[in-house]
Amino acid sequence: YTFLPSFDEVGEDFPASLLWKFRLSTLAVQATFWTGFGLVFGYLTERLLAPANSAGSPRVETPVG
Repeated sequence: YTFLPSFDEVGEDFPASLLWKFRLSTLAVQATFWTGFGLVFGYLTERLLAPANSAGSPRVETPVG
């Protein structure tokens, strides 16, 4: 970090409100993307790991005893 060049990405005449709106928008986009990605991945993983029923009919539990 010490040896990297330093520079100011935003000029002094750049409006702070526009920068703040941009940062909030990118945060909303990231939250939406990762929420959607997590939900789709969770659904597909649950579907993949669920025990497969070979007969294709609902499972009927038999009483033990």
